[in-house]
This record gives sequence, structure tokens and C-alpha cells, in this order.
Amino acid sequence: MDFAQVDQLIQDQQRIVALAFDAILDEMFKNILCELLFSHRDKEVMYFFDPNKDGPLVSLTNKARLAYAVGLIDKTLLDDLKYVH
Repeated sequence: MDFAQVDQLIQDQQRIVALAFDAILDEMFKNILCELLFSHRDKEVMYFFDPNKDGPLVSLTNKARLAYAVGLIDKTLLDDLKYVH
């Protein structure tokens, strides 16, 4: 294995970590928003998160924007989450 292969392996592992982190944050924000904003989780509420129906809260960025809009996070964290996503 040469240095280029090692470098590529490291970059691949960093991408995997970033994707996993993104998925964890996405699910965390979904749960937090559901708990704080919605009194129940029926199909009408879950539409917001449904990628098959182009729900408005499908992306982590949109979830973070809503969290910012209702005062759950500050602008710095919003910008950081948008950058990571």
C-alpha cells in the first residue's frame, strides 16, 4: 500500500464519519422537533419528514432552520449544521 492509497483510505473514513454524523443529527432533530412542536405522530404530521412526498422537513438543513426559527438553536449552530450537512 502506497501513501496515495493510505491518504484515500483516510479520506474515505472521514466521509463515512461525516455521513454517519449527519444521519445521527438528522434523526435527533426530527425527534426533538416532533416532541416539542407536535402533540402526536400520525401520518399527517409525519408527512413533514417523508422523503417520498417531498416533505418540507426532509433535510437536516430544513430541520435546523425550523429549530432556529423557534429558538431552539442559535445562528452560529445553524450555520455550522448547514456547513456540515
